[in-house]
Amino acid sequence: MRTLTFFKDDMKRTSSDSSQRNLTPPVNPQWLQQQNIQTNQPNNEHYTIVLPLLTDDLYAYLVDPLSRQDFERAMRIAGVSNLSELLQLTDAYRRTLLMFAGMSGNTELIKILLSNASNRDVLASMMDVNDMTALMHALNNVESIKALLGKVDYPDALASMIDSKGWTALMQAGMTGNVDSIKALLGGVNNPDALAFIKDFYGWNALMHAASYGNAESINAILSFVINREQLIFAVDNYGFTALMHAAKKGNVESIKLLLSSVKNRDALLCMKDSNGLTVLMHAIKGRNPEAIKVLLVNMKNPEQLIYMRDLNGRTALMHAADLHDFESIQILLEGVSNPKELIIMPNYKNQTALFLAIEKISIAESLGTDYEMIILHYPEAVKWENGRQTELIKVLLSYESNKGELIYKKDGDDWKMLNYALRLDNAELVKILLDSLNNSDELLTMIDSQGMNLLMHAASQGKAKSIDVILRSVKNPGAFAMMKDSEGRTALMHAISHNHLKSIKAILSNVGNADELAFMKNKDDYNALMQAVLHGSYETITTLLDHVKNPIELIYSSSSNGRTALMLAAKDHYLPHYEPNVITAILENAKKIRDPYYRMSPKYKKGKNAYIFLDLDNLIYMKDSKGMNAFMFAMKNGIPHAILPFLILATDKLGLFDKKNNDQKNVLDFIDEELCNDLIRDLGSKKISMKLHDVDDVLSLLENHKASYSQRN
Repeated sequence: MRTLTFFKDDMKRTSSDSSQRNLTPPVNPQWLQQQNIQTNQPNNEHYTIVLPLLTDDLYAYLVDPLSRQDFERAMRIAGVSNLSELLQLTDAYRRTLLMFAGMSGNTELIKILLSNASNRDVLASMMDVNDMTALMHALNNVESIKALLGKVDYPDALASMIDSKGWTALMQAGMTGNVDSIKALLGGVNNPDALAFIKDFYGWNALMHAASYGNAESINAILSFVINREQLIFAVDNYGFTALMHAAKKGNVESIKLLLSSVKNRDALLCMKDSNGLTVLMHAIKGRNPEAIKVLLVNMKNPEQLIYMRDLNGRTALMHAADLHDFESIQILLEGVSNPKELIIMPNYKNQTALFLAIEKISIAESLGTDYEMIILHYPEAVKWENGRQTELIKVLLSYESNKGELIYKKDGDDWKMLNYALRLDNAELVKILLDSLNNSDELLTMIDSQGMNLLMHAASQGKAKSIDVILRSVKNPGAFAMMKDSEGRTALMHAISHNHLKSIKAILSNVGNADELAFMKNKDDYNALMQAVLHGSYETITTLLDHVKNPIELIYSSSSNGRTALMLAAKDHYLPHYEPNVITAILENAKKIRDPYYRMSPKYKKGKNAYIFLDLDNLIYMKDSKGMNAFMFAMKNGIPHAILPFLILATDKLGLFDKKNNDQKNVLDFIDEELCNDLIRDLGSKKISMKLHDVDDVLSLLENHKASYSQRN
C-alpha cells in the first residue's frame, strides 16, 4: 500500500463541482473490503489517505475506462480522489500503472497516462523495487519505447536511468539481443553516444554486454547509432576488459569479426591488455573456441607478436592453452610462429614453461578438490581420463624439442621438477615418457631438493606405487638408488612407511635385490624401517614390511644404539596421538607367526641365511635396553591397559613378566598403582571370557594380591 498525506488547503478539485472539495474520497466499499484497506477521515489540520494496492485484477478493471480517458470512473473503481493518486498507484513491487502498460505493450495507454500527468518526466522516472523504470519494462515492445521517449520532455535522462544492478535499458536490450529495441532507444534520444558510453557498476557499457552475450546484431545496431565508434570499442571496464575481450572470452566469432572490422588500427586493439595483463588472444583461449583464435591471428599484421605477448605472471598464450590442456589451440599457436621450440621453452616469471604448466595443471582437481589421494581412490575413471589427456599433450609438446632433457630438468620457482608434478595422480605412463626422453635418467633421479629428497622419496611419501615401479625399473642400480637418504637420514622406504602407503612399501621392496639391507638402514634417530613402522604405522604396515624381507626375525630383534627394539618403542611411545592400539599386537603376533615351524619352512623363509633360527617370543619381550628396561616394563610404566594386555595374552611365561628387574632393581609391579591394577583386572578378566584364555588366572591372582597390598601400604 502507498500512504499519502494531504493538507486541506492543498486539496485539488476533482471535478467542476466545487462542492466535492475536501469530501471523503468516493471509495467503493466492496473494493475496500477486498483490498483490506482502512480509510481515515480528515481532522481539522490534515488527514492520511491509504491508497489501494494495484493488483493485476485492478489494472484489468482500469484499462477500459483509462483507454477511453474516463478518469472519473477509473478513480471510482480504484477508490482514489484524484488523478494524481490514480497515477501513483503501485503494486507490491512498486510498479505503477505506466509500468503495467509498458509490460503489456499497451502503447495507447502509455500515451494517455503521460499526456494527463502533471509531470510526465517524474511519472516516467518512477522506479519499482528493483529500480526498473517503465522504459525498462517496455523493452519487448518497440512502439511502447517510442511512446515513452516521445512523450517525456527529457528522453535522454529517462534512457540514462539505471536499475539496482547499474544497467540501463540499452544494456538490458543488448543482453537479450533485442535489436529493434536497441534502435528504438538510441533513435529516441538526442545523444546516442552519451547513452552508449554509460557504464554499470563493473564498468561495462552496452556494447560490452552485447559482446559478452554474443549478440552480433546488437553490436551492429549500437555501432550504427554511435558517432565515436572506435572510442567505444577501445573503452575498458573496471578490470581493463574491452568489448572484444568479452566477445573472445565467450568464443563469439561473429562478434569478434564485427568489432575488428569496425576499427582502423586492429593491431592496437588486439594488443591491449586487461588489468591482469591478459590479451584478447588469451581470453579467446579461455573461451575454448579455436575458430576465435584463428580470427584474431588472421586480423593481426604480425601474429607472432600477439602469440609471444605475456601477462603479469609472464605467461604466454601457449602457456594458457597448456594450462587448459587444449590440444587444438596449442596446435594453432605453434603453427603460427616460425620457431615453435623457442615458444615451448620460454619460461614464465616462476620459471615454468608451457610443458611444465601442462603437467602442473590437473583439471579434475578444480571440480573435485586438491586431495589427490581421495581423487585417485574415489574417481579412478576420471584419473585415467585426466592422465591419458595429459600424457598425449606432453607428447605433442616434446615432439618439437630435440634436447628434451633441457625441458625436463628445468625447475620452477618452488624448486619443483616436472616429474614431481607427474606424480600427483600417479601418472606412471607420463613418468616413463619423461624418463625415456632422457639420455641418462639416473642423473635426474639422483637429483635432490632442498630437503635432500629425490624423486623416489617424493613418490613414496605420496603413495604413488605405479610411479615407484617405473622409477626403479628406469635406473641401472635400483638397490643403491633406494638406499639414498634425505637430510634426516630417511630412505624412500621410510617415507612410504611413515605415511602407511602399503602398495608403495611393496613396490620398493619388490624392485630391489637388497630388501633386507634396505629395511635395516637407520635414520638420524637411529631407527630402522621396522622402528619407523612402529612410530608411524599400523598393524598392516608392520605386517607388510615383515612379509617382504627375508629375515624378519633379525629385523624384529634389531635394536638402536641404546638397546631399544621396535617392540620397546611400541610400548614406550604408545601414548602418541597417532598411535593405533594394535601396533604392539602387530609385532607380537608376527613374531609368534615367524616361530611357527610351518611358517619357517615356507619357500620365502628358507631363503634367509638364518632360516632355522627359533624365535622365542618371551625372550623378545625380556630383551633390555641400556637402562635394563624391557618392553613389558615400558608398557606398564605408561599405564595404558590396551598396551599391556597383548603381552599378558601372547607371552608364554606370563608370571615371568613380573619377575624381571631393570638397572634400578625395579620390576613391573613397582609401576602399577591401584587404578591401573583395577583396570587390568577388569580388562584381562573380560578377555579371559571373550578369548577363552586358560592361562591368565595366576596373573589375575597376582594383580589381586598386589592391589590388596597396595591398599594396605597406602
